[in-house]
Amino acid sequence: MANFCMRRLGRQPAFHGLYAAMYAAFGAASPFWPRYFEARGLTPEELGVLFGLGTAVRLIAGPLASRIADILGALRAILAVCMVTAAGAALGLMSVQSFWLLLVVHLAQAAALAPTTILADALAVRASVRRPGFEYGWVRGAASAAFIVGTLVAGQVLGHFDLS
Repeated sequence: MANFCMRRLGRQPAFHGLYAAMYAAFGAASPFWPRYFEARGLTPEELGVLFGLGTAVRLIAGPLASRIADILGALRAILAVCMVTAAGAALGLMSVQSFWLLLVVHLAQAAALAPTTILADALAVRASVRRPGFEYGWVRGAASAAFIVGTLVAGQVLGHFDLS
């Protein structure tokens, strides 16, 4: 029965899991990061620089990494490298204190995180073209639902716990 389901559904459950994990994390991080950096002693001006430069890095890193993945024909491998690097950088943010170190690690995370959605979308669209019955819209819908749940859960946590 499980083999029949995998042939019938193909990779759709794997994409649902990937997108749910990614977008739940994005949803949880959205309300969390500003408060986290404030708790680390950053001023409003430093927060502006941190988030502004992070956005600029994402605008460059996303298309650049995606182009490299296309040239190498290695969408999955580049996606995996980006995810591992982003997770490592997020862990690194817990061990640094000064504004400049926080900025460097945050920019590294932003650069690694930016291509993840683009590469995942490329893989999902390719799967939807190659596999009849693969519903890309359901995958993106699951991602949106996971983002909302992640945001709601993080908001509740932030409302009840001190980040220091």
